[in-house]
Amino acid sequence: MGCLQQYTLFGCTLLADETEEAFTWLFRQWLQCMHGKAPGTIITDTDVGMRNAIKNVFPNTRHRLCSWHITKHLVEHVPAMREADGDFPKDYYRWYNTGDIDECEMEWGRLCLNYKIDEKDWLSKMWELRIHWVPAYWKGTFTAGMTSSQRSESMNAFFDDFVNQKTSLHDFVDQYEKALADRCRKETEEDSKSKNSKATMTIASPLEDDPGKYYTRIG
Repeated sequence: MGCLQQYTLFGCTLLADETEEAFTWLFRQWLQCMHGKAPGTIITDTDVGMRNAIKNVFPNTRHRLCSWHITKHLVEHVPAMREADGDFPKDYYRWYNTGDIDECEMEWGRLCLNYKIDEKDWLSKMWELRIHWVPAYWKGTFTAGMTSSQRSESMNAFFDDFVNQKTSLHDFVDQYEKALADRCRKETEEDSKSKNSKATMTIASPLEDDPGKYYTRIG
């Protein structure tokens, strides 16, 4: 990467549908292209088919559910979250931000008791998936500071400048090549800046200056 938090495009695919079978095929193709090297961590929305495919194809990959999508569904499914002056938001985030698993499970029991959350509630179903999104279960797992699929969404927005729903398959291939050329051009520009300019330092310290000689430019 040539600059701070610049994303890198490894590949794209066209899927006829978003079924577990389609995602399984996609991930297996990914493994083949990456010589069997699976990602250490992957962040997606709450799609069940994708989740099952990841479990089957990437059994050792940590799968995290997008925090933005969960918060969006939380507001939709839990009416108490809409009450700004209520206690539920405060109690919910106290549980969500607990520091360890034992404390998390204790706070969850208190939350269920106080707000009568049973197995039919959406939040209870999300509790069953807690290892995929609750912070206490992610301590020690590297995610580069990311908890949502925002980077993926920004890549989708990037392609919106080249293709749309009316783009034919033939034109899609041509536009995709143009999109890749644009990404390569920007990567080359950033690489050039990193090689020919000095990183901007925030403090006058040798501890900062020395790594700046080796890491890519960030300012």
